[in-house]
Amino acid sequence: MDYLIKHIMQSEDQHRFTLEFKDRTLEKQFTNEVYKQDMIMARTIFILLLILASLVGVSQAILYHAGRVQLTGFITSVGLLGFGAVQNFIHLRLTYTYKRAAELYPPIQTFVMMIVGLEITMIVNSEASEMEGFGGIVAICTSLSIMFHKEFEYFLCMMLVVVYFIARSFTWFTDKMRYGRFIIIIILIFFFLHIVKRSYSRQSRQKFLSKQKQERLVQLFQNLIKLYHD
Repeated sequence: MDYLIKHIMQSEDQHRFTLEFKDRTLEKQFTNEVYKQDMIMARTIFILLLILASLVGVSQAILYHAGRVQLTGFITSVGLLGFGAVQNFIHLRLTYTYKRAAELYPPIQTFVMMIVGLEITMIVNSEASEMEGFGGIVAICTSLSIMFHKEFEYFLCMMLVVVYFIARSFTWFTDKMRYGRFIIIIILIFFFLHIVKRSYSRQSRQKFLSKQKQERLVQLFQNLIKLYHD
């Protein structure tokens, strides 16, 4: 009985930056709780990725026939799309067997999708006049962001993406003013994803705590009834 009371009153304090529970047992219970939800989200993201890849592939074919994209650019774009879809499928399958693969799914897929999106955009728009298809990548990365449960991993992943974008797009833009605006947009996207991810993480953790409290109280009352009945 004393154990149950202590269990109900266990620390629910969270780290300010990471939002992780200071109680490691509670944090482990939370990650186990959201694992199934993450798997459903991962499958949904894979389907969305296939749809987006198909649309972009058709768009690339149209642009190629219209003469806006060279043959090498068309082949490279299709290759990047294929690589993105295949590696996502392989990673998704690994998440069913290895929990660590599931934990690494959001950072790896966010990094790959953002990089593939930028590379295809640069191929299609050689003069950086448009950002065709990039919005779809950002939408998928928004979904991926809510799967992050470790704030540090998310922050590190997005910092790597921003650094890559800054370095990779430097020679893409001939107009440095437009280059500056592009970098500002990327940074704003980073903060937007961060706000969405942090808000969702806070809500999911609060729901988990509420559920835990209810289960503990039910268990306590059941044991009290059993104790006094005996």
